[in-house]
Amino acid sequence: MMTTWITTPEDLAALVHRARLTPVLVRYRGATEGRFTAPAQDVADLVAMLEATGRYARDLSTTEEG
Repeated sequence: MMTTWITTPEDLAALVHRARLTPVLVRYRGATEGRFTAPAQDVADLVAMLEATGRYARDLSTTEEG
């Protein structure tokens, strides 16, 4: 398996266009720290919600077989 890092909004948009239900791991920090997975189509909205509560996405990644 290969980890693919999503580093720009364009990377995320391309993934949504190609395979919108691909699970994306979101790791975040702020007053609390944690991680969750969500379908690529929902990640931008969930990151915006994190930022609205004083947290930030540390990194986004997906795992693909290759």
